Amino acid sequence: MKLRFLCANHRRWLVADLHRAERAMLAAMEEGEGLLAQEGPERALAWFGCAFELADCLLARHWPEQGVAVCRFSDTARLLLATAARLDDRTLCGRVVALARQRLLGAAPGAAEPPAVPMAATGFTGWPGMSGATRH
Repeated sequence: MKLRFLCANHRRWLVADLHRAERAMLAAMEEGEGLLAQEGPERALAWFGCAFELADCLLARHWPEQGVAVCRFSDTARLLLATAARLDDRTLCGRVVALARQRLLGAAPGAAEPPAVPMAATGFTGWPGMSGATRH
């Protein structure tokens, strides 16, 4: 399962140099946080998505080291998830949770790549206060 926020050419260019990808990920997080504070979640979402996608690539390459990669991936997942939740985008929330779970379980020392997780298995049932009829 992949979430795509970057175009293929931009992604390829960024991940060809892990230093460049790391700088771009940190810059996207910072830009997203600034936009979230100044303009709201609509503008910040794409920046957090780009940061999350780059953090995923860096985690797969254990860059700059495994512990740092896991923390940054978790931070970007948290920012993207919180922003999607503010926008009431349950589909994106479910996909972020499923992908983060899959990647973090796979990042555990000695762990085999976990199987893909169906969104229903994430346990995400909707936002507090929603009636059972509207939950997915």
